[in-house]
Order: sequence, then structure tokens, then C-alpha cells
Amino acid sequence: MNKRYANYLKVRKQIESIKKKTSSKAKRKLGILQGKVTIIFHDDFKMTDEEFISL
Repeated sequence: MNKRYANYLKVRKQIESIKKKTSSKAKRKLGILQGKVTIIFHDDFKMTDEEFISL
């Protein structure tokens, strides 16, 4: 296995670890819309970075 691929795998594991830690089901405040709007994200919700940026 070459060094680049080994580094790639190491970084992927770190990213997955961070995703698991940050994917909590905690409620988020909506700032000035708090109390006026309700937003629900279902478990099967998916959006790529490209889709998010092009909004």
C-alpha cells in the first residue's frame, strides 16, 4: 500500500469519526425565527454540499 493511499484512509477514518460525534439529534435554535417556524429533518434526509451551496 502506498503512502498516499494510507494517508487517505487515515483521513477518511478521522472524518467519519468527526461525523459520528457531530451528528447529534439535538434541537437547534432558529435565531430570529425561533417560535415562528418549525423545521423537521427526517432520518432519510440527504443533501450534497453542491446542492446546499446552489440554494
